[in-house]
Amino acid sequence: MAHDWACWHKHYDKSRPLQKRLRVVCAQIHEALGECAAGPIRVASVCSGDGRDIIAALSEHPRRADARAWLLDTNEESLRRGRILAASAGIAEQMQFVPADASLASSYAGIAPVDVLIVSGVLGHLRHADVAQFILHLPTLCRKGASVIWNRHLVIHDGEAQVPVIRKQLFQAGFEEAHYETASQKGFAVGRARFIGNPQAFNPDPRFFEFVGADILDGRSREPRPKKTIWSQSRALLRKILPLL
Repeated sequence: MAHDWACWHKHYDKSRPLQKRLRVVCAQIHEALGECAAGPIRVASVCSGDGRDIIAALSEHPRRADARAWLLDTNEESLRRGRILAASAGIAEQMQFVPADASLASSYAGIAPVDVLIVSGVLGHLRHADVAQFILHLPTLCRKGASVIWNRHLVIHDGEAQVPVIRKQLFQAGFEEAHYETASQKGFAVGRARFIGNPQAFNPDPRFFEFVGADILDGRSREPRPKKTIWSQSRALLRKILPLL
């Protein structure tokens, strides 16, 4: 089962949880930019889509002139749409739309370390082990004091159990939680974590994760129903008939 990622943005037109998530993510990007030290600000967005979150947050920000953002995605239509949005917002020169696989460390060569890392709409599409592995590598992408803005669906693909795990894994990787909220009870958790650990040397070799897709993973996480046999159907029929005899 494959997504049409060129059309993913259309879900924002009808989905209130996605709309709320976008507002919260934009607010946290705005806060993160404001906390950056004086001077240039480097931003990277993982599997960015059209980058509507960073574009909205940066377009009216007092530090907009200091920021430069790299948006990594493999979907050319999403990147094209992002370039149009950035141009309309007057920040096209500050936005680099990179047609690259964000799961590969090598794609961040010349970009890392960054001051703000956006991981929005990503973690729920990964295997749990890959989420843990990616978080362990975050210190190779972040400067001291950098902010990671992340979110995760609270229901899909074991979300209720995995969100606390993600928060703990970030802590263990050297991050302190600067903000956490749930966009809605059955929607998304959104967090911002500040890197207070020791930055690690950038390594271009690892593959951080495999982007599988939440629909596929959520289907695999459920136990398959046993197939009905003639014998099981007969027993079910007898259970219904016997009380009537």
